[in-house]
Amino acid sequence: MTNHRPIRKSLVEDMLKLTSMQEGMLYHCLRHPDSGLYFEQYSYTLLGTMDLTACVRAWNWTIRHNEMLRTVFRWENIEHPVQIILKHRQIAMTVHDLTLLNEADKEEAWQEILQADRSNPFQLADLPLFRVMVTEWDDERFMMTVSHHHILYDGWSNGIILGEFMEAYEAFHAGRRPGTMYKPGFREYLKWLHGQDPGGRREFWQQYLEGYDIRPLLTQGRDSMAAGGKEAGYDSCIIADELRQELMQAARATGVTVGDIYTAAWGLLLQRYSEQNDVVFGVTASGRTGNLPGMERIAGLLMNTVPVRVRAHHESRVIDILLDIRQSNLRRQPYETTPLVDIQEWVKGSSRKELFDTLLVIENYPLNIRTFGNLRLQDFSGYSRVNYPLLLSITDIHQTAFHFVYHKELFDREDIALLRERFVGMLRLMLSDLQRPVWQLGSLTDLERELNEIWDVEFKLQPASGNGGYYEQS
Repeated sequence: MTNHRPIRKSLVEDMLKLTSMQEGMLYHCLRHPDSGLYFEQYSYTLLGTMDLTACVRAWNWTIRHNEMLRTVFRWENIEHPVQIILKHRQIAMTVHDLTLLNEADKEEAWQEILQADRSNPFQLADLPLFRVMVTEWDDERFMMTVSHHHILYDGWSNGIILGEFMEAYEAFHAGRRPGTMYKPGFREYLKWLHGQDPGGRREFWQQYLEGYDIRPLLTQGRDSMAAGGKEAGYDSCIIADELRQELMQAARATGVTVGDIYTAAWGLLLQRYSEQNDVVFGVTASGRTGNLPGMERIAGLLMNTVPVRVRAHHESRVIDILLDIRQSNLRRQPYETTPLVDIQEWVKGSSRKELFDTLLVIENYPLNIRTFGNLRLQDFSGYSRVNYPLLLSITDIHQTAFHFVYHKELFDREDIALLRERFVGMLRLMLSDLQRPVWQLGSLTDLERELNEIWDVEFKLQPASGNGGYYEQS
């Protein structure tokens, strides 16, 4: 049991309820206290000469103007957990100097620094739940690593916080005071959230998921819920720019979004793996489509996880799936703040089965790659831990990257590498002919196409049991 240290009332700015998402994260963290769940780490490559004094002042300014960066949590001996916003907090920042190392040793040392940071989990009852590292690579290149517990804020907020830091850094470096912009506080957001009319939510979700046979899609025969505290694996790739351009062109031509195309491809791939034409998986909604003025500027955990359903019939074409997903997303939007725990209760009843075992996250938060002060933000990379057996996160700044986070006891590295290759193959096959019937979305990798053409081999795509292999001749 955690012994909560007392906090003097004079240090407290506010005390708030938790959102449903925050309560869910707290539950999983208490259930798996040593798992490192919901640890988020983003590293930004900065070109130029770092003004460390301006950097520290800019982060303290950003903390002062974003209350969630001054927040701790309490849950013992109270009916409902709360988040306590403190009046003041200084940045927790460390600096590493790699300038004297050769390139190979720098990379090794850099990875050790990142791993050491990940091995130092946050304690929800104590500050800090947000920290920064600056690593000097050489005189003109720095890595700035921002780590936080996901219970504080979501991916959209990354762009808000980094943008405000950039503006403050530029001002302090130039010897002036940063400007401020009004945005609602988290209390105002909670008041808006709890004031939403719940009417129609239950009816919508029950109708949306009516007739769905709840079952695992990628974790058949495996205890996916026991995986929360185990080791995570990672796999990433950057897709070719020509594929990225094709995705944007197809979205414009059909009136859908690129996110809709990713959703369709993931759903159709899950259908292939599960040998079912009706699948459900989780997606994240930004939580910023409501009518609260300025909510797009709030740094906090506004996002929500909701189910998305992809169904296909024998005569369905790729374009039919895309348009159906677009319309479903529009119909779902008014109900995207519905807590997932409520949706599962309405749909599952007394069933212990999880509604889905994979999560698709399409990161479309406002992160601008630009010059600020004497620095230029070149690119970034990220690390996340979630409680789902498999997460696919898609980021798009000046390149599109696919990031797979998976539980190692459920998937082999070869399983995920092949899944990633097949996902890219599904996208290419879909874009090659939007009028193609989905049942004709056949071999997805070069090897599969070659074997199919030469030997007429068909493939069963269920994950293998620990041997990394998928290929079976029918």
